[in-house]
Amino acid sequence: MTVTSILHHLSGANAFYNQPNYIIQTQSDLEKKSPLPVTYFVKTEHKITKTAKAIFSTIFFPILAYQWLHVKFAQKLVLPASNPNLERNKQLHAQRVSINLKSDLKYKRLSIQVDDYIIDAMIIGKPSTFDNGRWTLFSNGNSSAYEWTVGDLADRVNGPIDHFKSNALIFNYPGVSVSSGPPHRPSMAKVYRVLSTFLADKKYGLAAREIIGFGHSLGGGVQGEGLNSYVLNDKVGYVFIKSRTFSDLSTASTKMVKSYLSQKTKWTDSRIDLICKIARSLIKVINWNIRSVESSQNLQAPEIILQTANVESYEMLTDSSKLIDDGTLAAEATLAKALLSNPKGLRKNQMIIGIPEKHNESLSDLPFIAKQVEKMFAAQKVDQQGS
Repeated sequence: MTVTSILHHLSGANAFYNQPNYIIQTQSDLEKKSPLPVTYFVKTEHKITKTAKAIFSTIFFPILAYQWLHVKFAQKLVLPASNPNLERNKQLHAQRVSINLKSDLKYKRLSIQVDDYIIDAMIIGKPSTFDNGRWTLFSNGNSSAYEWTVGDLADRVNGPIDHFKSNALIFNYPGVSVSSGPPHRPSMAKVYRVLSTFLADKKYGLAAREIIGFGHSLGGGVQGEGLNSYVLNDKVGYVFIKSRTFSDLSTASTKMVKSYLSQKTKWTDSRIDLICKIARSLIKVINWNIRSVESSQNLQAPEIILQTANVESYEMLTDSSKLIDDGTLAAEATLAKALLSNPKGLRKNQMIIGIPEKHNESLSDLPFIAKQVEKMFAAQKVDQQGS
């Protein structure tokens, strides 16, 4: 069920930013500490299935214990941004209400419902680009929220959409800020798929003709999980970017745990290895082992992987010899390493770019990336015309 259409509010006389009360209304929306009324609603789970799951979980205690562990593990380690924290929520609210509504960029906060989840999201763009059909879907790293990317870390969004000549759809994962529901791997992937559908939906969504998926760190993994079972719209051009993303979460996490314990404790190597083995198994047992490799290998769309390397400027990589630890991910745990080590090589519409920036540093050469994006969109148009 779809609640209302948003497309006719993006351009022309009816555009939300052309209304005399734009600043007052938008400021009021930003100040709300709960989700706004739902703009777009998709039900992916049948009511009978949902009820059966609830009954089954209530009867069988081990399943409840599993779910508790699943959520707590996610909140503590995988998605710390979802940890209940009053002070952080105050900071995120302050970031949201401090957005400069008098700039060239226009903002509209909205809510998208996915089954029982209410996802807090925002669209950003300029009057000159809102009707150009190009949208970038940003998926955050594990400690971030969209409020940061339009506040202190505004260059994380503003820079790419400016160079990509794109509009943006940003959102918070379930459990982060005011987005509802406990976070877990399937729900995050499901939300990503619904947002991708919202972008391409011509009747009730944003009618995107070109979509750029931009995922940083965990966000690249969420992007990959979401695309695993998603059928791309054949009327839409796609380019997916994964910035400093891991090959799989169990490998990345255990290498980080090992590095931390080696530096902070005097434990023996055998003890540290045992703890890492337990952590690796736990991630898999509770279904949190987000894997990026298979998704990238099977993706039927152009893809750019950005990874820290021993380079002075942005450089195309054909092997893994220049990859280095990025300050968070060990080189061996990166998606770039896994793909470059594949005996079959890269797909023809897939490229890996070595960058000098560490894991959480802003990208310094967005024009270089934008150039590759334009080439990929142009190649898709040629292929579509040929078919």
